[in-house]
Amino acid sequence: MLSLDGFDMETAHRLELPTITRLAERGAHARLDSGRTYLTGLAGEQLINGLHPSEGGRQSGITFDPASYHVSQRNPSLPPAFGGVDTVVFDPCYFDIEKTPDSVRGIVDWGSHDPGGPPQERPDGLRAELTARFGASPARPWMYESPWASSERTTAMAEGLVGAVRARSEASRWLLGERMPDWTLAFVNVAEAHSASEGFFHGAVADHPLAVLPTAGAAGDAIGAVYGAIDTLVAEHLDAFPDVHTIVFTPHGMGVNGSDVASMVLLGELMARWDGRSTPDLTFPLDEHGLAEMGPDQSWPDAIWQSLTGSAGTSLLARARQFRLKVEGYRRRSTSPGLDWMPVVRHRPHWKSMRAFALPSYYDGRVRVNVAGREADGIVEPGAYQAVLDDVEAMLRACRDPRTGEPLVSSIDRPHDDPMAATDDNADLIVHWHGTPYGVEHDDLGRIGPIPVRRTGGHTSPYGAAYVVGPGIEPIDLGDRSTFDVLPTAFGLAGCDSPWQLSGEAFVLPVVS
Repeated sequence: MLSLDGFDMETAHRLELPTITRLAERGAHARLDSGRTYLTGLAGEQLINGLHPSEGGRQSGITFDPASYHVSQRNPSLPPAFGGVDTVVFDPCYFDIEKTPDSVRGIVDWGSHDPGGPPQERPDGLRAELTARFGASPARPWMYESPWASSERTTAMAEGLVGAVRARSEASRWLLGERMPDWTLAFVNVAEAHSASEGFFHGAVADHPLAVLPTAGAAGDAIGAVYGAIDTLVAEHLDAFPDVHTIVFTPHGMGVNGSDVASMVLLGELMARWDGRSTPDLTFPLDEHGLAEMGPDQSWPDAIWQSLTGSAGTSLLARARQFRLKVEGYRRRSTSPGLDWMPVVRHRPHWKSMRAFALPSYYDGRVRVNVAGREADGIVEPGAYQAVLDDVEAMLRACRDPRTGEPLVSSIDRPHDDPMAATDDNADLIVHWHGTPYGVEHDDLGRIGPIPVRRTGGHTSPYGAAYVVGPGIEPIDLGDRSTFDVLPTAFGLAGCDSPWQLSGEAFVLPVVS
């Protein structure tokens, strides 16, 4: 199993990558549809336990505590479904080796974009052995960067990611072919496209709002270089293990990021104003295209907190500057990363007195109602729940994007009719943004922004792809299949039993002996 994390197949085909382009000629292929599960931010976790969120019990990577009003990210509680046969894993996300049988060996968090837990290895000493041979991942300093304001940093990030792909290819082929060759099932996660897709996407498509910037050329070269290196990695693995069945897949697509600014900043400020509190207008210098500017070496949290607080010396800004250390701490410990760097969280001290408030989110906007009897200090009676949601939805639908004049939202979901049915990782409103809003305007609540972009790419498409190649596999188009069908297919080819019923169904493959 070659999992291409954050790899956008449409971008790969535009780049005419030779190995990826020819995979459909070599075996079975399908377009994968993940529905809206990719918006949970738990695609890696769902992949390794094989369960849809409705069956796995987790709807979001961020949890709200109704007793304390704290928000956090927590590690998965379910173990991986792997272990029915001798298995070797290299750098999977959300994979707790300690919860698997001894038949599973390998390494976790060598250089994954979102490890979902602490570094692990089996057997002991494997990490030191691998590091002595191949070093640490060169992607580490660039994992969460989005250097769209600087061509120089864009190029440097690309060099780091390309070097990481090459090291990953060498290390994983050594692990599977030399160090632990006695496997029946192998799982290799390729993480670098995730960082590249988020950081360089304004160079990938001509209609990106930031495609007009001088850095777009460097970003286009950067994403081409990283995707090209991954294409080579796939070819090297197919050549190294020609006698095994290989599934090359990406669970969902990537695209223009239209959620970071709206979900991490604008929604929180709007909900505060809707509830009667005053907030800054967050004005930034605009370029000739109406885009908010940011210094080439300035971090996004620093820029936003500076505008929110007006002082570089505030404790809030200091916490924002600790974001990198918190993420790195997450990679080294079993604790979750803090969310204080996200501007929406600045309103948390007031949530107890608000009728509804915005929760932190990496994707679509999430609103929680402060329901009496559900939240510890709830002030909205359950009978008024729907009326509050009506009010919030009407406010959001009346908002416009000041850059385009178009509506702020495309659609709004209400997951629950009964507020008491919501769990701690649920929201009461889920807001899907229209286009790429970097600011908001409302007739009564005023204007906020535009503000600078964070990530230029993001999780914006439910569609991934899977290719199955190897001995006896004939070329066939399997049509649209669920992303949850990948793991049952792999287990079927490996003769591997699952400890529980998986959510998907195995592909029916035309295997010729």
